[in-house]
Amino acid sequence: MGQEVSAVWQKGRPQLVEDAECLRGWSRENLLAVCERFKTNSTMSVRISAFMRMLWLDDRGTAEKCFGALHPQKGQVNFLAVIMVMVLLSDQNYISRVVFMFSVIDFNSSGGINKAEFTIGLRALFIGVHHAFQNSSPPSLKSVEGMADRVFKQIDKDHSETVMLHEITSYAYRETHLRDMFAPFVSKDKRVFEELICFGLPDASDKNRYGGGTQSEAARKLRDKLRLTPDVGVKVPQT
Repeated sequence: MGQEVSAVWQKGRPQLVEDAECLRGWSRENLLAVCERFKTNSTMSVRISAFMRMLWLDDRGTAEKCFGALHPQKGQVNFLAVIMVMVLLSDQNYISRVVFMFSVIDFNSSGGINKAEFTIGLRALFIGVHHAFQNSSPPSLKSVEGMADRVFKQIDKDHSETVMLHEITSYAYRETHLRDMFAPFVSKDKRVFEELICFGLPDASDKNRYGGGTQSEAARKLRDKLRLTPDVGVKVPQT
């Protein structure tokens, strides 16, 4: 991913905003439960009550400090960006974190993502990093879109317009810039998970939970929600 990723920590070791410490060190198992809640939430931008519920935060004061540190706008934060930061900071092996992020943005759990989903994922990651770390230097949102297009084409060697999980893992193993971005966050859990995580989207027989739709329709609706969700609280330069 080149200089854009390498420059994220150019101001020294990442310094997580103190009030966002509750996002650090989550286990894989607890993150799975958070993402299950996220996948079934009706909106991508959440208010403090939903934020507390999805993160099991019982202390209102701690929750409000963390919520405020993430630059809410009109009382909401982009929860996909929160999840991406939590995965980055989680107690997981490097490749397990990459696969986890991939699985989060694979909205129908097919094992493949398109360029729109890839771009959504990168944007959420850098937005989250920008908000959660006081010394980060993420690329501008405009640069992220260009990066997403360029990197997607590099990974999609068969020009299928879909990047499969095995292509992502292969890329992650050899891409030193991406590894450098994850490197400051050392985990104790050395287990390696390279399998797709399915977050419980409904099968074709479950037509009530998503307004009468099938699994593929549910995934499309979720993608559309993400495309239409404003980048709540974004302060990243646009140029």
